[in-house]
Amino acid sequence: MSAVLQKHALMEPNGLEWNWFQLGKGGLGIHSRLDLVGRSLDDPVLPDELRACRPARHPQAEMGGILVRGSGARGSTQAERVTTSTVSSS
Repeated sequence: MSAVLQKHALMEPNGLEWNWFQLGKGGLGIHSRLDLVGRSLDDPVLPDELRACRPARHPQAEMGGILVRGSGARGSTQAERVTTSTVSSS
C-alpha cells in the first residue's frame, strides 16, 4: 500500500506509531513511535525493530494497529494539499 501512496505522491511515510496490548488483559496504555528518516517501509529489518520496542515489563505484549504517518498531497490544487496523513492497519 505504501508503494502506491508514494507512486502517486499521496504520502511519503516518515514515521510509524502503534500501541501495545496483551491477550486477556487488553490495552496496556503504552505507545511506541519509530521514525523512518531515510528509510523505506520495505526495509527488511523494520519488523524486527518494531518488535524490539516491546515494553520490557510486558514480554507477552502484542502490537495493536500501526499508524503510518507522513506528508503528501491530495487533489491537484495547492488548497487541497495536506501536511500529514495517517493510514491505519486496523
